[in-house]
Amino acid sequence: MVKAVFVDDSPEQIAAVKVACPVVKTIKVPAKTRRRKWLRRLPSFVSKRGCSEVYSDSGVGIDSGDVYRILKAVDGVGDVALFDWGRTLSQVKGADLDRARPGEQEDVLRWAVGGAARLAMLRRMFSELRRRGVKIVMLSNSPTCQKAGWRALIRRLVGGPVHYMCGHGDKGRRLTRKMRRLC
Repeated sequence: MVKAVFVDDSPEQIAAVKVACPVVKTIKVPAKTRRRKWLRRLPSFVSKRGCSEVYSDSGVGIDSGDVYRILKAVDGVGDVALFDWGRTLSQVKGADLDRARPGEQEDVLRWAVGGAARLAMLRRMFSELRRRGVKIVMLSNSPTCQKAGWRALIRRLVGGPVHYMCGHGDKGRRLTRKMRRLC
C-alpha cells in the first residue's frame, strides 16, 4: 500500500485531509507567529505585486523534528510526500518570487526559507526523500504556483522532479479530491 504524508501549517487543512483520507499521515508544522518582521525594503529579486504587505516570520515552518517525522512517515518507492509552500517550507508571506533570474535563484531560496542553515536542512530532507523514491508534491494556494519562475525555484530547492497542485484559494478541497486515489 502506498503511504503518504501531508505537511502543512494550517489546522483547517490538516483536519480536512484527516476526514477525507484518514490513511494519510498528517504533520502540522509550527504556525504561531512569534517573530514577524514587516519587510519594507525588499531584495531586488522580490516583487510585491498584488500584495499589500510582505513579512518574514522565523517562528513558522518545518524544523528538524518535523524532518524526522516526515522521513519516518514515508520510506519507499511509490510513497508520496505533499508539502505546502507558504509558512511550511517558506518563512515569508506575500512576496511574489517568480521573477528571479537564474543567477538570483539561490539568493531567493535562501531568503524565502529563512537562511542558509534552514535551506541546507530542507535540501537534505528532499535529497533523502528522492533517494528513497518518494514522489514529492508541492501545494500552494498562490497564483504564483502556476508560474514557470516559481516552479524553477521549487525544482532547485527539491533537486529533482516535483509535482504541483495549485489550489487557487482552496488547496484543501482540491487536495482531498486528488487524494481519494490514496484512500
